Amino acid sequence: MAAAKDRAAPRTELADLPASPSSFVGRSADLEALALRFEEGAQLVTITGLGGMGKTRLALRFAETQAQAYTAPGAGGVWFCDLSGIRGPVEACAAVAAAVGVQLSHRGGDLAERLGRALARRGRLLLVLDNFEQLAAHAAATVGIWQRASPRIRLLVTSRVALGVVGEHLWCLRPLELPATSVRDPAVIAATSAVVLFLRRARQRRPDLVVGDEDLEAAAEIVRRLDGIPLAIELAAARLTALSIPQLRDRLVDRLGLLVRRGDDGRHASMRRTIADAWEQLGPAEARCLAGCTIFAGGFSVAAAEVVLAAEGAGVLADLESLCLRSLVRATPRPDLDGELRFSLYETIREFAAERLAATPGAGERLAKRHTAYFTEFGRSLAAAATSTGGPAARRLDLELDNLLAACARALDSDSSAAQALSLATTLCGPLLRRGVAGRARELLDRALDRADAEASAAACAAARLARARALRALGAAAEARRDLDAAIALALAAGDRALEASAHAEVGALIELEGATEDARARFATALACLAADPEGARHPLREAGVRTRLAHAYRREGDLSRAAEEIRRALELHRAADRSADLPWALYEAGVIAWFRGRTDEGLARVDEGLALVADDPTAHHPRGALLYVRAALLQDRGDLDGAFDRYVRALALIRVSGDLYLEASALYYFAGAHLERGLEADAATLLGRALAMFRELGVPRYQALIESCRATLFAAERDLEAAARSLEGARRAAAACRSEGALTATVAIHDLHVRMIVGDEAHRPALLAEARRLAEAHPSDDSRFALRVASAGLPRKATGPSDAPLIVRAGARSLRLPGATADLDLRRRLPLRRIVLALARRRIAAPGEALSLEELLAAGWPDERVGDSAAANRVHVALSTLRKKFGLRPYLLSGRDGYALTSAFPCVLEPEPEPAPARE
Repeated sequence: MAAAKDRAAPRTELADLPASPSSFVGRSADLEALALRFEEGAQLVTITGLGGMGKTRLALRFAETQAQAYTAPGAGGVWFCDLSGIRGPVEACAAVAAAVGVQLSHRGGDLAERLGRALARRGRLLLVLDNFEQLAAHAAATVGIWQRASPRIRLLVTSRVALGVVGEHLWCLRPLELPATSVRDPAVIAATSAVVLFLRRARQRRPDLVVGDEDLEAAAEIVRRLDGIPLAIELAAARLTALSIPQLRDRLVDRLGLLVRRGDDGRHASMRRTIADAWEQLGPAEARCLAGCTIFAGGFSVAAAEVVLAAEGAGVLADLESLCLRSLVRATPRPDLDGELRFSLYETIREFAAERLAATPGAGERLAKRHTAYFTEFGRSLAAAATSTGGPAARRLDLELDNLLAACARALDSDSSAAQALSLATTLCGPLLRRGVAGRARELLDRALDRADAEASAAACAAARLARARALRALGAAAEARRDLDAAIALALAAGDRALEASAHAEVGALIELEGATEDARARFATALACLAADPEGARHPLREAGVRTRLAHAYRREGDLSRAAEEIRRALELHRAADRSADLPWALYEAGVIAWFRGRTDEGLARVDEGLALVADDPTAHHPRGALLYVRAALLQDRGDLDGAFDRYVRALALIRVSGDLYLEASALYYFAGAHLERGLEADAATLLGRALAMFRELGVPRYQALIESCRATLFAAERDLEAAARSLEGARRAAAACRSEGALTATVAIHDLHVRMIVGDEAHRPALLAEARRLAEAHPSDDSRFALRVASAGLPRKATGPSDAPLIVRAGARSLRLPGATADLDLRRRLPLRRIVLALARRRIAAPGEALSLEELLAAGWPDERVGDSAAANRVHVALSTLRKKFGLRPYLLSGRDGYALTSAFPCVLEPEPEPAPARE
């Protein structure tokens, strides 16, 4: 530090600032914000944040950037004072005086005031006070006095807690930028500041470190699990002397045990010590509150904290506020909940505080009971509100999913009331189905219903049966769902709950409609509407009515009464939009888009679908509605003739739908995806997809799609001159269509495919008349299916492929070589045995199941069939192999990655061929 005697003339040189221990990463926005605060007149700015967040480094960099402004003629310079270890105001004054070169006698008034006057004589200066948290209680007697005595002084303070003095401007230092979980692009991952810091520190330890795509993905996971805290990232990177990046990721289960800098006893030598230092500054009530916060899974609201954490008759708001000011608890505003704050913990702090909670006898058990009781009542009240008032209640349930799951697991695994477990499991069904986790919902409800006893009311049991029926229907277990629905209706009648009765009748109608009995289904929907009308609180259930009308529109659409279908969906949309926000609005828009599609109004259908996609765009968990909407968008683009756009949407939609677990929707999408292949001329792929979809619909017991698929397959068999198979498929289609007698468009579609078969195998002179009859049927019974059948018949079979390239991706037998579409030479894989095996596995999956991916586990087994390796090493091997195939062998445009693994694109044909015969040697 520079030291000099105090004198009237201000210093013009810059004081010696401590050298920054390492390079500065990120924080440009923070630097700009600090500069703006001072430009707007702030005299005191306090940088707050968790220990290890980089407050000192930011303050030093800011001081360096401001050097010229504060060392110009007439200015007082830039000064830095480290106050770590200082405990009282006298010591603080002495340390600051020494840092700025002021000599103070101990006579003549208050020491802080004399120092303030001395600073005032320096003129305009910037004083950086580092590590002020242990002096926060003395801030008014030090910083507060210096402010008043020296109006031209500018104070930049770093502290884990706000100082609380008049005129203080707070700047809370947040974690470094993290890569989004959805980002897979290596360049984007590598550019985020948290990953940049990690890799820079890693190369300090290992200058020869080579980072591949799989290492970047592991690094992204590491910095996410460390919450982007710079100190934690640096401590983690220091362990790379003996670990690979994937190995380091896998060892982060014990964060506090791993994040230690060996041979260092400083205050930043470990995350445990950094957090322990902050813990020691807490009062008993604050410490209890922080330990108690660990009972929450994920985040929590202030309302939940006040109930779960409060002792008898006491509140926690003041303690929670103090912990936020100390940066030990994060408070994040939720724009979707009118700016309400959501509280959460950094994971390293959670781990430390959970240890403290476990060390207090009985505390964890008491908190767990209050947590379970609170979320049982919370879920019970919001589950009804989510149906009757729409969006906010559904959003709150989704937001508290982790807490509800934790409470339910505790209720099921303990001696808690069986009624609590039943209520929580029923509440969880909606959020879990919205995320496409129907199997998890069924599992919880199975266990809860098994435990249900006399404590549970008839209404509670009816609600649980109804919820389980919805999960079973999503899983394709129609018979089991129907048994639950019948039981739910009987229980609802016994309880006198007309709204529950209405919901159960609507679900029964949906099941009946799947079987092809649309008239019976409409009768059930009418019964459901009558129950709602008779409910004394019926006015509170507009979204239940909207749901029934959406199903009624679906039934009318199946029957070909598109005008009534359009009217019902219009009324449903009005009810959804009248609510604040309805979680089911995207599904109503899905149905509206399909109705427009059936009516041949492609632009209107796209508009409805795009509106639905916009509603779920920011929800990373909305796999189910996003997949459904993308699938309809693909079909609409196919209807318009945009096959490239359709293929892209089908692949993305199927990946999302598989995650959701909706077997019916997946099979339906496979059927339409097969149609896109057929229209492109990829008949072998179309046949494969149709076969898979048919097997699924037979298992689900859905006759209408069996009729569609069998009749379409008949045309493919006819094109191959397998007339017996074509006749069998047509007969099967007619039998399935007979179960759906009210669906005229379905019967017409089967007839059009029949006419197409006759066009293929019959006399060419009769083809114009047969095609004219097909057009008449399509016009008389407009639907997406009849138009598709007519397009295929008009184009004729067989046809040449019309994809982006006529040339296929060729994989030679045993994958000894491969030829990319349009290439003139093969790529040699003979010396790359694991790559050969992986390419062969990808090609076989591409041919057997177009659009379906191979998981990492399947690719590992294919490439290294006889080896057993750990998870991190396995993932590393597979990623390196795929990266090599993409970069060195040119498969990047053809090798797709998704949520469930990797696949060869189905936009190009793929064939397995024997190796070409070598050319004869010249004599």
